[in-house]
Amino acid sequence: ARLESRLVAGDAPGSWSVIEAAMAAGAELDEIYLQVMTPAMVSIGERWASGELDISIEHRATGIAMRILGRIGPRFSRRGRSRGVVALGAPVGEFHALPVAMLGDLLRMRGWEVSDFGVDVPNASLAHVITETPDLLAVGLSVMASDNLPALADACAVARAADPNLLVVVGGGALVDEGHAQSLGADAYAAGGEQMHELLATRVSSR
Repeated sequence: ARLESRLVAGDAPGSWSVIEAAMAAGAELDEIYLQVMTPAMVSIGERWASGELDISIEHRATGIAMRILGRIGPRFSRRGRSRGVVALGAPVGEFHALPVAMLGDLLRMRGWEVSDFGVDVPNASLAHVITETPDLLAVGLSVMASDNLPALADACAVARAADPNLLVVVGGGALVDEGHAQSLGADAYAAGGEQMHELLATRVSSR
């Protein structure tokens, strides 16, 4: 709640102070993302959707949150041998970069090598990422807006055509469950970093 208040006020230093206080109190990095930042941003998004907040407030809060990720993101990197390579991004028309960036950090913390190819990515560029990334194990695609589900289905088809052996995982606020994900052409649905990690680990062990 304190972080949400500072984000809505556009108070970048105050927002960072909340994060610093949480870390000083012993919160782990993944707890900062999952129990502090995510609830704050979800609430802000809901308040915008209900008309309580102007879109400019939501965008400003997202910008501050992205800067916070830039400050603590490098701390998620883990030394040692990579468990495998995964590419993350969002299809054309989808502009929510924050969930993708947070997922990438959570996977890096668990030893995965992450290639974040960004949001609003055309299908031709997605195919390029897949064919030009050595030893790619999986691609994760995120969609927050339901209007972009057709684009997500197209992206899943492009990913399968580029590499039939690739694990295609989808997630985000516009997805409901495993069945919904598979109806769009994906192999699996991941609600967050831990579920994505488990899917990747299962794929590695099966190989």
